[in-house]
Amino acid sequence: GVRAAHALRSGERLTEMSADLERSQALLAVVGQAIAQLSLAHTLDTAADRVAELLGAERIAVYLRDEGGRLHAAHERGLAGPHAVVAERLLDLALGPFRAQGMLHVTDAAADLRLAAVRDSVVEAGIDAVVAVPLLVREELIGLVAVYLPLGHEPSDHETTLLTALATQLAVAVQNAR
Repeated sequence: GVRAAHALRSGERLTEMSADLERSQALLAVVGQAIAQLSLAHTLDTAADRVAELLGAERIAVYLRDEGGRLHAAHERGLAGPHAVVAERLLDLALGPFRAQGMLHVTDAAADLRLAAVRDSVVEAGIDAVVAVPLLVREELIGLVAVYLPLGHEPSDHETTLLTALATQLAVAVQNAR
């Protein structure tokens, strides 16, 4: 009797889990279709809002590569000056020595030796600190997300994990919107 009761409860849980899975799959299909139908501008604006909210940042930019392979600011918030020049250097670093990390974090941009080549642009754009994540779709580089933070800001492991996941989703959404 105990075994039969246990089997029945297991069957009920399996049926509930199956129904939950079907609902989740349907929801993902609807969300995927909605993302595919969004305009690029709306996709970038929504993503920038989420990333800014996640890291409590007021300054953010999403850079996309043009046909010549150069980055241009497709969406920016709170930025001025030659920040795209800095983004090019950040992308070089993120794809070079820091590729294995999946992101680049600089706590003091003006003093960081890795940004020495673009220090004038860093100062002119008023960049204190930054977290940058390349946008990759199937190993193809399509851009970079850069969150410009206050001096010395150290994002938590949770924040960096979420930022990386959002960048992955953003890359796919941008590719679909294009």
